[in-house]
Amino acid sequence: MDTPGNLLQNNLYIDEGIESHFKESGKWAKYIAITGMLFSGIALVASFTLGGRIEGALNSGFIMSGTAGFMVILAMLLFAVAYFILSHYMYRFANKLLVAVDTSDRYEFVESMRHLKNTYKVMAILFSIYFLLFIGGSIADFIW
Repeated sequence: MDTPGNLLQNNLYIDEGIESHFKESGKWAKYIAITGMLFSGIALVASFTLGGRIEGALNSGFIMSGTAGFMVILAMLLFAVAYFILSHYMYRFANKLLVAVDTSDRYEFVESMRHLKNTYKVMAILFSIYFLLFIGGSIADFIW
């Protein structure tokens, strides 16, 4: 284990102020991750109830085939799983960061940054998918 002032490398110094910011960021990240996991669980349960309600509310044409309810369930399930994965990476980042700051462990700090990188990668992928769906929906609306 490294000394408290030498968490990263010799040329990057972490003083008490930065350490307190890391601790506070880790606590907030943990809170956001836990609430995100709870939200994804609620979305998972809601996906099954909302699919049936939408199916019953819309009774014409394309909707009568049962496709709309299935599409709503599928979309909400994908959203819930993606948000859970995002929250899971955030939770792992927060735990590793808090351990790294408390023990001044360089390995745990590097692992926490790896999980933060994965969180941002998942966010970028989700943003790209949502953006493409938005553009595709706008083009489809313009055509029809």
